[in-house]
Amino acid sequence: MSAVANAAANNDTVPASPPPPEADEEVQDVEDDTDQGVRKTIKDEDTGYLMIMETDGTISRPTDVPLPVTWKGAWGGVDMQKAEISLNKFKNSGKALNPNRALPHGKELCVCIGVPEDDEEEANRCEGLYLEMRKDWKKQFPKSTKHNDVPFHEYEAMVLADMFEEAYGKFLTQAELHDEGHKPTDRLEHYKAYSEKRRKKYDEMKADRLTRAEENRKNRKEAAVQRAREAPAKKADAAAKLVSEGIAAHKKTDEYKTEQKDAQSRIRDLLKQYMGEGMEMDAALDKATDEILG
Repeated sequence: MSAVANAAANNDTVPASPPPPEADEEVQDVEDDTDQGVRKTIKDEDTGYLMIMETDGTISRPTDVPLPVTWKGAWGGVDMQKAEISLNKFKNSGKALNPNRALPHGKELCVCIGVPEDDEEEANRCEGLYLEMRKDWKKQFPKSTKHNDVPFHEYEAMVLADMFEEAYGKFLTQAELHDEGHKPTDRLEHYKAYSEKRRKKYDEMKADRLTRAEENRKNRKEAAVQRAREAPAKKADAAAKLVSEGIAAHKKTDEYKTEQKDAQSRIRDLLKQYMGEGMEMDAALDKATDEILG
């Protein structure tokens, strides 16, 4: 028999139901800011643009982010606010068209953000650059915080468990007033079983939530460790990619073409010089090439 039922059977005062369960300490560490302003992201009703509301209630526009250095000039600029609205429309296009609410890719993404690009390879490059720019743009928006990790249905289950335990305790107290021949034994057994069922349901809900929270915390920690391990390699890859894109862009310039012609002319001159000194053609070409191109 529960403590509530024991208290009722002994004609003690039945304790009141406990307050709503707070999120357990091991899964939550958020300061209470109910009495102070909260910096948060809001949406402008007229434009649908994302705005930032400060703690004093003032509203400010997010700042623009610079275009990546390897951004193609022909693509022009990107209005991040309009692009975000367009991307959200794509994500919310319906279960039939986009069941997982995924972002578009390649040419479809270019259309959504207003970038004119028909080449698939260039569209994919644009996607990568834009997503990095979007990530930087979103960093300035305040992140929402949860002040209670306990979902309402779990709180509801706890309250109902308390209610039925309290009711069962009252029934036991009332049953003591009846003689043995008229005690509601069957009814008491019914409410006892129902009370225990409700308590078990709540206990299982809470245990399941704590297990999931522990698993999520473990997964986040493992993911953070993995990101830390991969960070140097990713940074090196990003730098190599940036250099490669810079070289590719440079090769398309008139300056590069002029440099190539000049190098070829100097190699030919050295080739003639070395062959005139009696060197074989292959050896002379290798020496001239190494001297000019390093």
